[in-house]
Amino acid sequence: MAPAALDLTGGNSMAQFQERLSTILKRPLALAGWFSIACAVLLGSGGAAPGSPPQSSTQTQPNFQIQSKTNFVVVRVVVRDAQRKAVDGLTQNDFQLLDNGKPQTIAQFAVEHPAASGAKASAPATGGPAQPSESQPAFAAPERFVALYIDDARAHSEDLVRVRDAARRFLASGIRSEDRFAIFTTSGFVNQDYTRDRAKLEAALARLEYRPNAGDPRDDCPLLSDYQADLIANHQDPDATTIAVNEAIKRGCVPNSGSGQAIGLTSAGNLSGIQTLILGRARQVFDYYDLQAHTSLYTLAEMIRRVAELPGQREIVLVTPGFMSLTFNSMLEDAADLALRSGVVIGALDPRGLFNSLQMADAGSQKFNIDLDADQREESSVRMSYEQQREWAAWAVPSELAAATGGEAIHNTNDLAAGLSSVSAPPAVYYTLAYSPTDLKPDGKFHALKIKLANGRGLIVDARKGYFAPHQVLSAQEQIDAQVKEAAYSAGETMELPVNLQTQFFKTKAGGAQLTLIARVDARGLSFRKEGTTDSNHLRFVAVVFDENGNYVAGQQKDLDVTVSEANLAELRTQGLSMRTIFALVPGSYLVRQVVRDSEGGHLSALSRTVVIPR
Repeated sequence: MAPAALDLTGGNSMAQFQERLSTILKRPLALAGWFSIACAVLLGSGGAAPGSPPQSSTQTQPNFQIQSKTNFVVVRVVVRDAQRKAVDGLTQNDFQLLDNGKPQTIAQFAVEHPAASGAKASAPATGGPAQPSESQPAFAAPERFVALYIDDARAHSEDLVRVRDAARRFLASGIRSEDRFAIFTTSGFVNQDYTRDRAKLEAALARLEYRPNAGDPRDDCPLLSDYQADLIANHQDPDATTIAVNEAIKRGCVPNSGSGQAIGLTSAGNLSGIQTLILGRARQVFDYYDLQAHTSLYTLAEMIRRVAELPGQREIVLVTPGFMSLTFNSMLEDAADLALRSGVVIGALDPRGLFNSLQMADAGSQKFNIDLDADQREESSVRMSYEQQREWAAWAVPSELAAATGGEAIHNTNDLAAGLSSVSAPPAVYYTLAYSPTDLKPDGKFHALKIKLANGRGLIVDARKGYFAPHQVLSAQEQIDAQVKEAAYSAGETMELPVNLQTQFFKTKAGGAQLTLIARVDARGLSFRKEGTTDSNHLRFVAVVFDENGNYVAGQQKDLDVTVSEANLAELRTQGLSMRTIFALVPGSYLVRQVVRDSEGGHLSALSRTVVIPR
């Protein structure tokens, strides 16, 4: 069963939330229509006067964005020096990319500086007659969203105490008016949605406690980790089996254990019955951890989807001792791919502080007062080796997610507050590479990736290790839908079409407000498709409203199908095209996103406005 952590939408389930977004952003609403040129000219009548110059709604340089194409593989690369500082100044020619050992052509390349690419201040809404624009208070739109995703099902109570104290110090260091933080847990018992209210965040931290999943086998006998259970159940590892048998004998948790004497790693004895019981036990434990891994990766993917629907820089900090993906490696790669395509950076922090698996394994031996002989010393050595391998494999999962998405993974440190500060901040610079794999087949198979520098100079390259090929290819229309939705939930200003956006609100007698958006497109910047004696184009308009914490409030999609005769094309280019969208809102502060895309040129513009409706 999916944990309650999925309920992140103010009472609605994640499924309902996704269904609502899909309804709004993936199919036309009832208001969307198919217009003739006569209607288009009517809509454009509120535009600039004939002959007036086109006006841009932004003064900032548009951000480069990797186009959302399903046959593209997106790779975010962070190049670091020996001190783990991000290296700037590299170009596309500095990178070599191999897919299953085959060199690939980098089709798109971007250099991103996240700290400098937050949402820019945008023009406020123009009020109605009773609310002139000069009376509107300033509103700092949210730019950066950080979610602390705390693994309270694996991190023990003493670890969570350290996390609580470190997070309080981290928050005390200062929260900007443009920052929003959230706290979620894997158990779902503690959820604080995005806010800049420090008191709310600290109240959520105070409720943290260790909440293992029902049926947790860590205290059962014999004690089997996910790693050891996998070795026994799926690989018939004799040493792992013998260690489990000996622990069962020493703790007296296996009936009819014969002599009650431990056996060496190379001994068989007459213990086939006990070994059968251990094998059954290992399969039970493995199934439990396998289900837990599935749940963890599923909820992480849902978390990424949730964060991807926020209009700004988006980071998830996994506070976890690590976990194994077991049979769900494809889900791990899918989560990394989803984060990459959604512009979400994932960081990871081990809450245990300085951790020594050798000491833990040694403490486990002392727990049962074992008088070590030669066989037992050998067993202890193998046990410690297994513990080390298990810790490496478990931490590799969050570490891989961080490396794949451009984040940091911090392990073995007692300064958790500094660790939170490091992993919650995006790298100073990263490079985004996109390519279309040669002869990619939709067979779901794993492809190993390798990123090389033409001149490595001792630098460290952090990037995803591979991806799974899709099982099916999305249609061209589905790709367009994904591109428009991505732009609607981003923060950057993109101006590939000449679009001017105006907003105006009017207070209603009932105490609410009507917000009107007017998007005007200068048709002189549009391409048209010739069909005999007519010219045509199709424009999609998507408007989305977010509240002051970046939460989705409302959205509308409208499609405009333009067909005009050659004789009237010049008039259309002079008049331009406009689309009016109306929202019914309550008083408050809002961020509005308007996206316009045309079908012929495939060009897209995305603009932001802030609106403050007084109470």
